[in-house]
Amino acid sequence: MANFFNKNTPFHIEKSAKADILLCKECNAAYWYKAWHHSLDDHPNLEEDRNVKMVICPACKMQDEGKYLGELILENIPSDRNEEIKNLVANFGDISFKNDPMARMITIDEIARGMIRATVTQGQMISQLAKKIKKVYKSKVNFIHSKRDAIIRIRIVFP
Repeated sequence: MANFFNKNTPFHIEKSAKADILLCKECNAAYWYKAWHHSLDDHPNLEEDRNVKMVICPACKMQDEGKYLGELILENIPSDRNEEIKNLVANFGDISFKNDPMARMITIDEIARGMIRATVTQGQMISQLAKKIKKVYKSKVNFIHSKRDAIIRIRIVFP
């Protein structure tokens, strides 16, 4: 199993002896106690003096660089279900983001007629989405794990 927190992955965070809190310049996500949070509002000891360092969070960095850890290809989508499935994918991304500020839908593209490609910042997120689509639409799912990189690719073919 790959070490997802080594220096070659986007989720590696440089340790700073002076910063108690890391704050993302782009999305205002805050990092403290070894976890990312949506904002500083939930910090338990915010009234104390804290050293804050402005950074770019891993999810924003991935979006800026066009990188992703999960890819979903939906094929042979019935034309009457196309918008419904796009909305399902987008809503799943919104719900995931509400639970975890680093779980983001990067792109949802219609690459051909009846074919959609979605990329996300977390491989686990794309696996959960694929299982949901398989359950709802009774489609064939093919999981592809890359040996060279940490990307999970999933191909779903509709009947």
